Amino acid sequence: MNISRQQQSVLEALAEFRYLTIPQMVEMNISKNADSLRNHTLNRLINSHRKAIKYHDFGWIPQRGRLARVYYLTHYGAEILAEAWRMETERIEYPKGGIQFSSDYTHRMNFIDFHISFKRWAEKEKKDVDFFYSYFDKVGSQRAGNVRSTAKTRVMLNRTVYTNQENKPFIPDGLTKYQDGNKPRLVAIEIHNGTHSKRITHQLLDHLEAIQQGLFNEKFNHDTANFVLSVHENQSTLDSVKRRLRERPEFQSFLPLFLFNKQAQVNANFPKSWTLADGTKTALFP
Repeated sequence: MNISRQQQSVLEALAEFRYLTIPQMVEMNISKNADSLRNHTLNRLINSHRKAIKYHDFGWIPQRGRLARVYYLTHYGAEILAEAWRMETERIEYPKGGIQFSSDYTHRMNFIDFHISFKRWAEKEKKDVDFFYSYFDKVGSQRAGNVRSTAKTRVMLNRTVYTNQENKPFIPDGLTKYQDGNKPRLVAIEIHNGTHSKRITHQLLDHLEAIQQGLFNEKFNHDTANFVLSVHENQSTLDSVKRRLRERPEFQSFLPLFLFNKQAQVNANFPKSWTLADGTKTALFP
């Protein structure tokens, strides 16, 4: 299959981000025109004899209207990229089981928006990114119902501070490692939708436990404690979570490692407005 430069850009983007909507592709400057992207570039990849990409239509949601279609790479699309990049098809990641999520739509798209914004910042600041893993990146078979498939971000907590539950699986939304000058930075990412501040606080306390136990350091051969980026949909929830964490005595020693921001701000200008739980501006993104 002969493809254009723009069509190859679509395949490359899907290999990196796994799932994308047309608005996200436009945001990435794959095309400046959504209609042209849909009717020409994407349609040819979809309607070829062997589909290079597919999409899933999530339909309508009350008070939100029609959700954007989500596109993803197929095995044939991975073969095209493998030939272009001169590598084995097995090295190219794509959702082998297709789209197997429904209720996770908003959270997953928000996470991908974060990834896009992070990548834009890293490229602008010339940061070398060693890896960027998401909770939907899998190790093992990705076929539905296969228990051998596990998230790349998964670790096992020995206990949790709020339940004392032993050997609890813990899967952060994302993990990335990049070079900040001569310092390697390991960063965990959580995208928080909704207003359940107590649940979010418990989730971040799990991160505290993971840092105490050195789980991500060991998993990724990293010498220093990782940071945690906590990204919120609602300002009131963000403020409540910060307050709850400040009230926990065990959190005080870890305060410099937890950074907070709004989703809208991160999407608009990634490095701006990150603060610690006490309101102090962080030096991680000056």
